Amino acid sequence: AARTEAALSIDPDNPDLLDDLGLFKLTQALRSQNAQARTALLDASLASLERSLSAAPMRPSVWMRYAYALERRRGYTDAVDRALLMSYDVGPAEQDALLFRLGFALSHWEQTSPALKRASARQAAVMWRYCCETRTQLLDLYLQLDTEEKIRAINVAVADEARRQGEDENAFLEQLRNRRAALKAQGGLDQGGLRLD
Repeated sequence: AARTEAALSIDPDNPDLLDDLGLFKLTQALRSQNAQARTALLDASLASLERSLSAAPMRPSVWMRYAYALERRRGYTDAVDRALLMSYDVGPAEQDALLFRLGFALSHWEQTSPALKRASARQAAVMWRYCCETRTQLLDLYLQLDTEEKIRAINVAVADEARRQGEDENAFLEQLRNRRAALKAQGGLDQGGLRLD
């Protein structure tokens, strides 16, 4: 952080440096046991991330971090929803944001706007469309879902995408069964996972 702050004294509007500082402060805040220090660190993180976005607004990972820091500071608000939706809008398929962004939206599903729900469902379809790695990440995330509404939203999005690609729409459920069995064999799935029959 000291080097980043020194570099910012030379180039105070550098969006990469501001993002790095914002992420560093966010990480410190999440580790802090002191509520007052955590609040100050979250405020510092938000200030750096806001400056980074002012300098370079087309960066989906920064919007995602900003949404997360804002949620940690103020709870899930319309501003958090808008920031996460902006992350989807400026970079719907950015590889670095795929998994965290979808997981974050799903963890607040009941509070998310209809627009964010649609964007998240499209994200699941994009993850299905990509290579095996993102499919596996999607399967792992899916196995953690805890409400029927979330499960249905992902099922519909992925089945639609599978049909568009000429795949069997039931292939997703078959791969889920296989992934659940593999995780159970490794001891990585608690309480049997979801019922897929």
